[in-house]
Amino acid sequence: MTIPTRIERLRDRMKAENIQMYIIPMKNTYLNSDLEEPDMRIKYVSGFDGSAGLIFITQNKISLFVDGRYTLQAKLQVDSNIYDINELNFQKSIEWIKINLEKNSRIGFDPKLHSIDEIENYTNKLENNLISFVSIDQNLVDLIRTDLTSIKSKDYVLSIIDKKNSGLSILEKLSYLRIKYLKKDNELIFTQDNDIVSWISNLRALSKEYTPSILGTCILTKNNCYVLIPHNQILPYKSNPQYSEIEFLDEDQFDYLLNSELNEINIVKIDKKNTSIYFKEKFIKKGYELISFNELEKEKSIKNETELKNIMSSHIYDGQAICKFIYWLKNASKKKPVDEIIIINKLEQYRSRSSTNYLGPSFPAIVGFRENGAIIHYRAKNQSCKKISGGGLILIDSGGQYKYGTTDITRTLLIGDSNKTYSRLYTIVLKAHIALARRVFDSNTTGSELDKSSREIIESYGYNYNHGTGHGVGYLLSVHEGPLAISPKESRSGFCENMVFSNEPGIYIEGELGIRIENLMVIRKDTSVDNTDKLYFEPISFAPFERNLIDKDILNKKEVDWINKYHEKVYKKLSIGLGIETKEWLSEETASI
Repeated sequence: MTIPTRIERLRDRMKAENIQMYIIPMKNTYLNSDLEEPDMRIKYVSGFDGSAGLIFITQNKISLFVDGRYTLQAKLQVDSNIYDINELNFQKSIEWIKINLEKNSRIGFDPKLHSIDEIENYTNKLENNLISFVSIDQNLVDLIRTDLTSIKSKDYVLSIIDKKNSGLSILEKLSYLRIKYLKKDNELIFTQDNDIVSWISNLRALSKEYTPSILGTCILTKNNCYVLIPHNQILPYKSNPQYSEIEFLDEDQFDYLLNSELNEINIVKIDKKNTSIYFKEKFIKKGYELISFNELEKEKSIKNETELKNIMSSHIYDGQAICKFIYWLKNASKKKPVDEIIIINKLEQYRSRSSTNYLGPSFPAIVGFRENGAIIHYRAKNQSCKKISGGGLILIDSGGQYKYGTTDITRTLLIGDSNKTYSRLYTIVLKAHIALARRVFDSNTTGSELDKSSREIIESYGYNYNHGTGHGVGYLLSVHEGPLAISPKESRSGFCENMVFSNEPGIYIEGELGIRIENLMVIRKDTSVDNTDKLYFEPISFAPFERNLIDKDILNKKEVDWINKYHEKVYKKLSIGLGIETKEWLSEETASI
């Protein structure tokens, strides 16, 4: 079935439901973008396979909304004769609806795929237009799909992260959360955030691709903890003493639980940003009072000392793998042409050999040579894959999941000879990276203020980048972790000690090149000053910068000193695990500039 035919059939379904518009999000039923094939509804009706997007469809118009990371990719993958491509922005989506729908129109949506916050925000903004939102139990895209029966669900065996590697036992976590957040016998905390459920239960689905969080929901009361999981997750540890504190149930038993064990509850604490309309409807039907509650995501993001120790160890293995890989690439590109896909596979080989604790990539590696590097979340495929021949810049953004840590690092490398343009642009990005890395701040500083540290430097040279400067990173969980981000859109404060963030400014020139430099950093408290509220970043990713692209004339003394101190750490931490030739190469790469 062609994409135009799929769209036509979807519109027929819309007519049958008497709706004038339907929303297709890039989400699964747990409201995250860690999608398996049955969840890839946007890909099914458009061809776009990025990790963030939204489709609005009416009877005569259809639009794909993507953020700046995916603008170029969407143009390449989506038929512009069918789709309009717009910026993924709440206010612009509201404007689109006002322009394309008449008053009293009905907008249909799948209640399992949209958060309470999202639908409430839409409803409030469109109240004067008399536009109503209609919850439709059956997903309209699923009803037209012919491939779902042939897609087999994957089974995942769940693994325990014991106290030795989690820092806290399940009992200790539950006791802490109950004392701090559950004061009454008649209230519960509900979450369907897979990362939070994994963190509370000390469980991971280690065989799961990219993000080893378990699929499930969690209900926590003063006396009980229930984790409801789907059929395809195998839990061989129910008899383990650690799990005497948790009752595991099939997700189909949710209604039974509400009507039996939780019959005395009448207050539910939920994160409206991460709870679907589907669950809201169930709680409202039961007569529960809903209270907005979003503390668990922040609790999870503050790493304990055991987690940090393991994260640091994972980054040493990762850094050694990156160094071996860069040394290979620099030499291989001189001998015979390799392509982007070969590079991805080789990088995976080096990581898998780096440690017996390596599980797999934390996201699909981004390897873009020359103009492909300008596609911010580019994925090399047979039809687009470039051979690495002649001169140019290659952007390599990759990460790993280790048994006890998640990594994410980007280096832009020079193939062949440099030129003034390459060096100038690279050094501007490096300056922006250093500016954030050196930033001293406090817990009242917002994410947008931190973002300015890097972005204003890029802008001062006449450039910008269509993504945030940094995102949180989980502990053997999602490589993109909330609740905070270092982004122009992040108006919230609350950054605190032991959170982990990326630092990844960039410059992208369509049709020519992309440059991005990324390290992960942990937030530390500055104990050297009287005011201990001061915070700073400590890099925990280790790999040399591309010294052949560094223009010292653009850098000031403090920036040069920072690079030299960082490179000194890189050599000290990584050299022990390297062979003689790679070690000599690293010594040259990390020498003072």
